[in-house]
Amino acid sequence: MFTIKYGMWSKVNHCGIQYDVKPNLSKETTPNGVVLNSAEGSWPWLVTLTRDSKIFCHGSILTPRHVVTSAHCLNSLDSSKVTVAAGKHVSYRREPGEQSVAVKGIHPVNFDHDDTDENFDVTILFLERNITFTPYVKDVCLPPERYNVEKDSFCAAVGWGFSVNKKGSKQLQELKLKLDSDKVYKKRLKQAKITSKLSSFMTATVALSDSSKFSVDKDYVDSCPTSKKFLRALRLIMQGSPLVCSTDNRWLAVGILKQTIEVKEGNKNKVVFIYKKLQEHLTNLELITGIDVPIRSYHEAD
Repeated sequence: MFTIKYGMWSKVNHCGIQYDVKPNLSKETTPNGVVLNSAEGSWPWLVTLTRDSKIFCHGSILTPRHVVTSAHCLNSLDSSKVTVAAGKHVSYRREPGEQSVAVKGIHPVNFDHDDTDENFDVTILFLERNITFTPYVKDVCLPPERYNVEKDSFCAAVGWGFSVNKKGSKQLQELKLKLDSDKVYKKRLKQAKITSKLSSFMTATVALSDSSKFSVDKDYVDSCPTSKKFLRALRLIMQGSPLVCSTDNRWLAVGILKQTIEVKEGNKNKVVFIYKKLQEHLTNLELITGIDVPIRSYHEAD
């Protein structure tokens, strides 16, 4: 049982809202599965986790002192060797607005359960000091307690390593995702050999024929066949990244990437993104971070 709690952090008036910069993705005009270059500052809550100056995972800012990520990112790692970098837009250099903060502690969200099942693949990083919020660095919203993610919601995945050209890009990229229907989502979980607590997950499927619109940064790949090379890169560059969905002009972190799998249907190879829902962990997330999450919506709380 951990004891660290960072006061009471009200997220009502500022979380999940970019300043003057908006994503290049469009709910109406961007096709599902197409990756675009991100404008600087358009995803200000996204951070990288680095060890020995190398990015190995992503996370999302919840408060100036807390970052949420996947528990499997930190397996067997000494937290004192992990650094969080906020305000990044390109991965290969330090930028003027970038902030680097050491991790002080790692707090699993399932602290009040005996369950060590990988279904509880969510953890909170407690930082050595506060991150300073700027136009390029700020917090994302957690979903309200009674929030339901609709299948037609405008959602996105964000990370480094995708590319819209054949050379590879180290610029931050954004990918529009459409959640799978109930029928497809159950099929995807079965393909991923996930057989328990199905309601704890969400899935989104992208055809590799669409994914071929973007290649993968050459630093993340090896000599595997093309589709496996792509999938391996996805696993490396997307670990710990959030699934964010737009509601009431705010972006909510509704899930954390658990894994990606490749499936073949007919003559098409597809990539399946499997996300662990954050909503069922809200009580513990509030206890850990001191966040005051609205019951119904942030709009009602304004």
